[in-house]
Amino acid sequence: IEIIDDLTRNHSDRRGAIGDMLFVLQQKRLQDDLLIIGGDNLFDSDLHDFISFAKKNRPHPVIGVYDINDLVHASKYGIVKLDAKKRIVDFKEKPKVAKSTLVAMCLYYFPKERLGLIKEYLNLKTGKHDASGLYIDWLRKKVTVYGFLFQGRWYDIGDHHFYQSYTEPTTGVKITISGALTRERNLQEPRFSLVEVYDNGEVKVTDEVIN
Repeated sequence: IEIIDDLTRNHSDRRGAIGDMLFVLQQKRLQDDLLIIGGDNLFDSDLHDFISFAKKNRPHPVIGVYDINDLVHASKYGIVKLDAKKRIVDFKEKPKVAKSTLVAMCLYYFPKERLGLIKEYLNLKTGKHDASGLYIDWLRKKVTVYGFLFQGRWYDIGDHHFYQSYTEPTTGVKITISGALTRERNLQEPRFSLVEVYDNGEVKVTDEVIN
């Protein structure tokens, strides 16, 4: 695991989500496929099927999508429309009124053949660098972009709605996710801990090894 400092010191010189991608690509001279997982993502699905789907459809980019089954809160995200072959045929970044509950996760697979498009987008005077959804909307008009529909549970832990509404499926008890993922400094056996606080005050800590 390597943490890369983007060298920003205040809000005025932030590179934005897309700018940070290009910064890492250039600093590390990456010339391989790029898997990007936003830090606010919390999900229990295995990434194996996502990666397999992405490799099957290379050299096309692939993004993770999820059906949140809530039209009101869907408007906080990028709304995705897929065709029968799972290609993205429409994308609306945080519309005022969502017409679908299928939203874009901050989970992207960019094949090395398409990495140059990141710089092309950043060179546009009209491009916004701080919203990755706007890049996805631009990208799907340039090249074919696929969407992989995730099953299981997904939470955007940056959205307070999920803190208030999550119900444990086996017990029906509402809980609050109070901690993000944490990783011990042990490269031989990296672990993460998920801290959950129940309405009755009970605290549950899940500690697992990352394979």
